[in-house]
Amino acid sequence: MNLKNPNSNKSTLYVISDDYINKLKKVDYRVQNNYREQRLYFKSDLKILDRNEDINYYVPLASAKENQRSLTNKSVFKIYGDREEKDFLGVLHINNMIPVPKDCAKVWSPNSPSIDEKYKMLVIKQAKYLKSHEPEINESCKLLYNSKLGKLDPSYFKKNRKEVITYQKIMTNVESLEPVSIAESRKNTLVQTRSIDIE
Repeated sequence: MNLKNPNSNKSTLYVISDDYINKLKKVDYRVQNNYREQRLYFKSDLKILDRNEDINYYVPLASAKENQRSLTNKSVFKIYGDREEKDFLGVLHINNMIPVPKDCAKVWSPNSPSIDEKYKMLVIKQAKYLKSHEPEINESCKLLYNSKLGKLDPSYFKKNRKEVITYQKIMTNVESLEPVSIAESRKNTLVQTRSIDIE
């Protein structure tokens, strides 16, 4: 099963480095917990272009909570199954999307032996729904980002304004966070390689 296939009927989901998330949490308290790289993320089309490498914005996926059914705010995208609203599967917290360098994100694989079968089937259903709504999700990501930067102010984001990450603040720090994260990633890879050589 390959969620990375561009012709797939499922969106590709990602996991983000704990080190990077922990650094972002020091910059903005609204960055969501990563649960030891167990939280899944949707990769939006929104990216930073004025850099040597692309940095996409990733949206955290969360489990369904009953009190979220009635939400009308577009900063939270609701995910449904085959029975539409009767089959409430989870949410994307667009208000908590974060910029992530390529080296700090990796594709989530449903084929890991440590993944519970029930959970795997849930994520696959979520990924199918996200795939069919990617244009809508990406549009909300762009609107929310521009709204927070003061370029426009859609009324449907106002209710949740305080819970939206401050991108001007977080982006001034990502410049320094990214090189550190990449350096640590390369260091960890080197350590792993040496361990294999020793064994």
